[in-house]
Amino acid sequence: TSLNIRANATPDTQSMRLVLSGALSKAITENVAPFALYGDINSNYTAQIFVLGSYTLTATPYSQTLLNGNQGTPFTISFVMTDVDPVCLGFAPEISEINNVTSCFEANGAATVSDDGNLGSINYLWSHDSNLNSNTAINLAPGNYSVTVSNESCSKILNFSIQPPALPNVSLASFSNVLDNAAPFQLTGGLPTGGTYSGIGVNNETFEPSIGAGTYTITYTYTDSNGCSASANKNITVQSTSVLSTTGFVLVNAITNQDIMAITNGMSIDINALPTTSLNIRANATPDTQSMRLVLSGALSKAITENVAPFALYGDINSNYNAQTFVLGSYSLTATPYSQTLLNGNQGTPLTISFQLVSSPLLGLKGTLVSETNEAANLPKNNKLELYPNLASEETRLRFTNPTKIETVMIFDMTGKLVGNFNANEMKSGEEYILSVYSMQSGVYSIRTIDENGRIYEKRLIVKH
Repeated sequence: TSLNIRANATPDTQSMRLVLSGALSKAITENVAPFALYGDINSNYTAQIFVLGSYTLTATPYSQTLLNGNQGTPFTISFVMTDVDPVCLGFAPEISEINNVTSCFEANGAATVSDDGNLGSINYLWSHDSNLNSNTAINLAPGNYSVTVSNESCSKILNFSIQPPALPNVSLASFSNVLDNAAPFQLTGGLPTGGTYSGIGVNNETFEPSIGAGTYTITYTYTDSNGCSASANKNITVQSTSVLSTTGFVLVNAITNQDIMAITNGMSIDINALPTTSLNIRANATPDTQSMRLVLSGALSKAITENVAPFALYGDINSNYNAQTFVLGSYSLTATPYSQTLLNGNQGTPLTISFQLVSSPLLGLKGTLVSETNEAANLPKNNKLELYPNLASEETRLRFTNPTKIETVMIFDMTGKLVGNFNANEMKSGEEYILSVYSMQSGVYSIRTIDENGRIYEKRLIVKH
């Protein structure tokens, strides 16, 4: 990078005026050859670092020193200083077209590279598929990509993004408070219409206030014609008709701080059906409760005084529930409310429940056969459903150890609610079936397939964004 420029001239030249303009400027009079733009000492050229950019240089010769005598013919050139091989200055491929994903059912994005077509054979190396050597990539999911475009001499990396389809604009109107002795009522207020309601106390789009006093989150989920889903949440408060009493118990996911289910007397809770083993239990009470004594006995023992809601069996920090792993077995839980903190004031009506924590067989956890028709009973049973990847963020692929033609793919959340139902023929890719999950919320789901013989296979899928 230590450079200089020499102007050559006819032998009768005795002095030279050199003028440089552009990214750098320089003017010099040289009276002795060599006539150097940045000078020299006894032909030892002075160094200059040229910045990148465009330049114009004019050299004017004179017949005598100090620019005297006759002026000769000037010589002017324009040039560019670049850090790119000059051979590649005209190599300018670019992303000429991007088609974003339009459906949540499939990855249908695409991108096309254009070039001037005059630089020989072009090769393409795409970040998502090293075997693809084409100027067009299709079936792209939302995300960031790059393509390296090259010929015999030049190479350029082009970066681009594929955008997901717009999710539907979903809203949910606020709910009025209800009493715990009110009749079940149909949930409304979700827009656009045609969606589904879910949450603690919701059954077939109907809310049941008998779930007990407390505040519950109602979720309205709508799926548009492109298969894209979005949700809106509103709370509904159930007020107790009793005074100073414990009104119910709720099992809580201590990882997400979300309610899992209400716990009622005599209930058996299947640990394998829960989204996590990090649990806590909240006691709901009437609004006049200022402190609560919770006592657990059975397979585990615990006693705690809570002075601030939520009244959690294993405590909380600013409503961030502490986690407890419950062992299998039988339990008895009593929660006694008080009208003042530190268990002072009036003692309210306690609530005691008994429940069991059990472990049922993991239905379909390993992708094996879980149900079949009488007609299929004599068919081989060594087939297995596989999902990969099984920590999915954009899509997962369904395949079987024995090639199997399936007709239906269903998705259930951990409450058993059907959240997706697809025609498998529209998902088929060779011997596999591609399931898009990027519009699904993070969590654990059960994937159920039904083949052409009526056999049902299930496997758990984890979605994480």
